[in-house]
Amino acid sequence: MEHIAIYPRNRKLSALIMALKLNVNWFSKTLVRSSTYGGVFALPTFTEGDIVPIVIKILEPTEDGSLQYSVPDISNISLSFQVEDSDGDPVIVYQPTWTKDVGAGTFSALVDFNTAALGTWIGAATSKDAVLKIKRTDADGSVVTMFQEDVTIVANLSGATPSAPMTGTTLLTLEAASAMFAKKLMDAGDTITFRTQDGTVGRTIGVKKDGAGNVLDIDYQYNI
Repeated sequence: MEHIAIYPRNRKLSALIMALKLNVNWFSKTLVRSSTYGGVFALPTFTEGDIVPIVIKILEPTEDGSLQYSVPDISNISLSFQVEDSDGDPVIVYQPTWTKDVGAGTFSALVDFNTAALGTWIGAATSKDAVLKIKRTDADGSVVTMFQEDVTIVANLSGATPSAPMTGTTLLTLEAASAMFAKKLMDAGDTITFRTQDGTVGRTIGVKKDGAGNVLDIDYQYNI
């Protein structure tokens, strides 16, 4: 089975070392191993919850009929990648935006298989079959389905449901945490109070506007 390198959402595309490379012969609507070899490339199984780095290159046969392929100019081409139910609805994965490298003739993106639509669609099943489609849109607005094939999506059985908190811990709500800790940007009108180590004296700091719109510092000390 083909293995895919999975990277977190915050990784930059330029930093990706490994990616799923899909070389699309759009004439025959097949995936090939490389631009110099016409062997068929089989799609891997995808897993619910993964963020998959994918690089797509569009190929077309050379005029002399050899096994080698040429790479068309992609300057005015846009790309979409989608996975949908075998019946066509719903679409469970959709990637319409790509980083384009015109010199290399490639489209790169982190494709999200952690969508709510996918989770709802796969439900309690351990795996389901879907249809993967790669389409291109040309400068004149024409849309061409360059590749379409069945693909298997495997459910993420580990971590599919939230973990229970450790025994003896207390989880704070957002409101409770906001009341206990100073935020980097306080809410309008908020002040913050400091106390001496014995708890007898307090000092409150903040900022406000007077009736004329002048900004005034709030800084006063008091006995508790």
